[in-house]
Amino acid sequence: MKAQLLRHAKDAAAGLKSGHRQILKGSAIMMIRSLFLISWRAAGIEQEAQGASRSAGHVEQH
Repeated sequence: MKAQLLRHAKDAAAGLKSGHRQILKGSAIMMIRSLFLISWRAAGIEQEAQGASRSAGHVEQH
């Protein structure tokens, strides 16, 4: 069991060494994409909140 785990760990380490640049590039792209989506959603939520407060203000004025 331990020998198998060590072999898997070594394979994973070798894979990381050979492919870590691609992995880092991919994860960086994913992070940027997720940050963009989060900020885009936040902006959308802010606009919705402003629209809701605006419509609430119109209701109060009438």
